Amino acid sequence: MKIFLLILISLLFNSTLVYCQSFPFWGNLTPGPFQVGYKDTIIIKQNEAYNFYNYKGGKPFLISIWYPAMNDTNIPYLKQKEYWNYSATGETQIISDTLKQLYQQVLKDYGICSNHNSLKTIKFRKKQQEIFDSIIETKVFAKKNLRLLNGQFPCIVYHHGAGGSSDENTLYCEYLASQGWVVISSNYHWPTENGQGLANYHSNSSFDFCSDVKFVSDFAASLPYVNKEKMVYSGHSAGGQIGLFMNSRKENPFKLFLLYDMTIEWKSKEILKQRNPLVDSLLSNHSDKIITPTMMITSSQKFSTKLNREIIVPPSFNIFRDLNDISLTFISAHQPIAHDNFISQGTYRSIFIDRFKQKDAKKVKQDYLTYHKIVQMTNSILSAFLDNKDENDWIQEFNTDFKIEMVDKKTVPNTK
Repeated sequence: MKIFLLILISLLFNSTLVYCQSFPFWGNLTPGPFQVGYKDTIIIKQNEAYNFYNYKGGKPFLISIWYPAMNDTNIPYLKQKEYWNYSATGETQIISDTLKQLYQQVLKDYGICSNHNSLKTIKFRKKQQEIFDSIIETKVFAKKNLRLLNGQFPCIVYHHGAGGSSDENTLYCEYLASQGWVVISSNYHWPTENGQGLANYHSNSSFDFCSDVKFVSDFAASLPYVNKEKMVYSGHSAGGQIGLFMNSRKENPFKLFLLYDMTIEWKSKEILKQRNPLVDSLLSNHSDKIITPTMMITSSQKFSTKLNREIIVPPSFNIFRDLNDISLTFISAHQPIAHDNFISQGTYRSIFIDRFKQKDAKKVKQDYLTYHKIVQMTNSILSAFLDNKDENDWIQEFNTDFKIEMVDKKTVPNTK
């Protein structure tokens, strides 16, 4: 019996090792029961005009979809760079080509050139180019255009941050798709002719945060393999803040909101009013409309005292504590984690620290492991949410690494 157990443990260990070597970004994560398929498409919001060089028409959304699929051994796994190869043709080609260039720059700026020790940006030189090339050539756990499995699956609509990109959290999307979710991510930036920069929510007040999300979520709900009764919103940074607005709308189709490191979890009401008046106005004047269960995930932060001692302090979440008609869960990692490392893009380079010397290697590796725990915890949260399991199960599983506070307030069914 002991020999059998030793053989079984050896097989499991070796299979995990082979898996990690095959899909380096995954580290110790192992997939769920489903092979992940990936496809993309373009949908046009016809009632909102957008012009970019020779493109004149409705506002285009480049949609990425990860889904549970039937495996086909003849189809190879994608490489990270292939997430930039959108199926655009004709006039939309210039938009996808420009977004590809911009997304490459986002990866360089936030995924490679951010020093997480000094919080400064390093220059992009030869070594950084080598890291970039290594990242984009790495194999991922998804195959393009695999056949769909029969049936309907719950769906996550993901919203990237203000400086982010639709491919910023692909490991998160792959992992949850392997667990049985359809995950949809889209661009919420559009190129501008002026320097081919990004037109975003912070620089263009004419954009309606929620109508764009609703447009994408309507598309998601129209897919025959999506269970529109089980849709979840997920967003990072400004994408998380936009989730707050979406939560307040009558047309909100989501049953749960997962909001990651919105950057406002620490703010006082006074600071919020000065620096983010839109969110302040929402929380001050429309809090009774925010009723869909919401989970906010962030981390503790490191501060220096007057005596130059470093202390680690959890976030307060004070600006949200007056929300009375909502089930809230506040989650913070005990270990501080850099803002860009709540998404996979910020942690990619950690797998190359043995090949390329990096001054913040220890911090990046630490954040990489914490990010993986966040992804695993997200899956446990979603499983409990779908199956109406006792929330104490996932809380007990992750309370060693996270401070988890459930605010017992009135839970109102989403009937808006």
